[in-house]
Amino acid sequence: MEPTRQLLLDCPADTLSSTAILERARYALRGTTRLTIEGLNVAKLVEARRDSSLLAALHAASIVHLDGAGVALAARWLRRGFPPRIAGIDLMDPLLALAAAEGASVFLLGAQEDVVTRAAAAMQQRHPGLVIAGTQHGYFTESEAADVARAIAASAAGLLLVGISSPKKEQFLHRYGSACGVAVAMGVGGAFDVVAGHLRRAPRWMQRNGLEWLFRMLQEPRRLTGRYLRTNLIFAGLLLREWWRQKMAEAPLSFAWDAFLPMLRDDTASCRHALFFLHRNSLLGGRVRAVVAALRDLRWLLYPPRHTPLQPSTNTVAIATLPGAAGLGTIAQAAAACPGTPLPIIAHPRMKGMPYYPTPVTIRDAVRAVGAAWRSLQQPNGALRRTIVASCQFRAALWQASWQNFLRHHPRIETFLLHNDFDMMSRTLTDIAAQKRQVVCVQHGVPTEEFFPTSAPIQLVWGEASQTAYHSLSPHATIHMDALGMASTPPSDAMPPLALHLVSQTHTRAYGLDLSPYFAGLAHALATALPPDKLRILLHPSERLPRAYYGLDPRYLEQAPHPSLQSASPRALIVGYASTALLDAARAGHYVATMAWPVHASHTAHRLCQPPMQYADAADLLADLHRLQTDAVTRTVWQQQQVDWLGNHFTDSGELARYVA
Repeated sequence: MEPTRQLLLDCPADTLSSTAILERARYALRGTTRLTIEGLNVAKLVEARRDSSLLAALHAASIVHLDGAGVALAARWLRRGFPPRIAGIDLMDPLLALAAAEGASVFLLGAQEDVVTRAAAAMQQRHPGLVIAGTQHGYFTESEAADVARAIAASAAGLLLVGISSPKKEQFLHRYGSACGVAVAMGVGGAFDVVAGHLRRAPRWMQRNGLEWLFRMLQEPRRLTGRYLRTNLIFAGLLLREWWRQKMAEAPLSFAWDAFLPMLRDDTASCRHALFFLHRNSLLGGRVRAVVAALRDLRWLLYPPRHTPLQPSTNTVAIATLPGAAGLGTIAQAAAACPGTPLPIIAHPRMKGMPYYPTPVTIRDAVRAVGAAWRSLQQPNGALRRTIVASCQFRAALWQASWQNFLRHHPRIETFLLHNDFDMMSRTLTDIAAQKRQVVCVQHGVPTEEFFPTSAPIQLVWGEASQTAYHSLSPHATIHMDALGMASTPPSDAMPPLALHLVSQTHTRAYGLDLSPYFAGLAHALATALPPDKLRILLHPSERLPRAYYGLDPRYLEQAPHPSLQSASPRALIVGYASTALLDAARAGHYVATMAWPVHASHTAHRLCQPPMQYADAADLLADLHRLQTDAVTRTVWQQQQVDWLGNHFTDSGELARYVA
């Protein structure tokens, strides 16, 4: 099923038509699944940004449709691909017809007693054969809510319509929806008053022009004028801010990796990684970033940090282009696995405090790089922006000059060890050295699409699963397995997990979809069941202020680095989507699981990251967390499955030693 949920001004909403909603309701009424339907309007959106319980309830709903004209206008203005507005009262009528056709009874909850009774009679008159299982006024207290839910369950109704004002309506369905036992539950706001004739609905022309709110305000000016004025002003400010943010972050080229690669020429292949991600920035931001990066590389390579000269006898060096576990950590691990003296690591100039850096370029080299950029500006680049291409060509020419100078000064070096062969520093070295020297690329993470096609002729991968992936996507490379010591068996003691950790990935688009709504919904659902000391959301270093977790208690969020990914004390259940962190956590001895969310790109990498245990929603995940905490047999079986899974991923063969001996 295609993903439908988006975040609209930090609130969840689904891009479903009324036909699609009714079709899902039909499946639910036939016993296939359970469905909760909520509407989103301006007042509710503004209130949800203030009330975290309301926001959590919206995230927990199965479907959130655009109920108000204001949010529908915002969705069109922001070009989010939503269908036209679906007013709750317009969706309620065909839903009642569906219930009558499917033989499902209906329970009405909300409004005053006489109003809901008249509404029930009017519904039965409009839909012959409709069975009303029961009615209940909406003026009950929180202490009576559980009894109301039990009464609804006892009625055996298939459809529940809740005509209570927000946020009480959403909070009731969030807390007691399961206890009500209905197949479909829908919040309908003040629809009962309209159906019963207590309030008039706006004329058609006002509905068509988004003025229904004005008609309602004129009917109840004392109750609604102040609220509409306040919420509309706040909403207008939020919308303007979001429009400006989107304008600045709007990428005219939203191509996927497989559509991007054919756009490259032979002379731009060395820049493919930088070109792709710069084009994913805004129209202005991409160009600015490209120029800034070119000036930064010029400064770094003209005047690199002072460093220690390499020993004349050195014949193997490692290249680290990034800090962190995937960059310097991978290279340090590979260097430690090499025999003999410590392997020197040449670091990117951004990594301060390292002993070795690239060889400086000369003014003549810089002038030649300007020439390469100028020639690029004169050539057609198709859908690629010329400024970005020229800036990247300038950078590539600088790095090529730096490596040529390095090779001239160090003719004895025969082997280069890389942690990736696609960023600017590594790719230019590969282009220059691969024909006469030995270039070995060590796998640093799960191979998403940006890894391929590989450029280093020798690829050293973790194990059999990665080897199969590389062979299918880079058939011309020489591929060997060596996990560099990562194949150690995790702790076997079946200690129960004391907490649940969620590995966040809202920053990545490597899998072809926006993961923010999925992580937001799961995080809010888990936060309603677990306190901050039992739940941690492990943010990626790129997620400084993730908007997906808006409204969540900051105590749930943990910035990198994350000690729990390195040590299993205390033990935790660590859940993610498709991240190397899941492999790290399993190796450390944690219990790991993944969410069964859609994937549209990097399918091979996604499969490699999938541990045996997968979950569709928070309820199933929490149920298994409880089983892990209480049942030793479940823990033992789970651990054995993880050991088998890791065995397919990591093989320590000592293969690296043959290249650096």
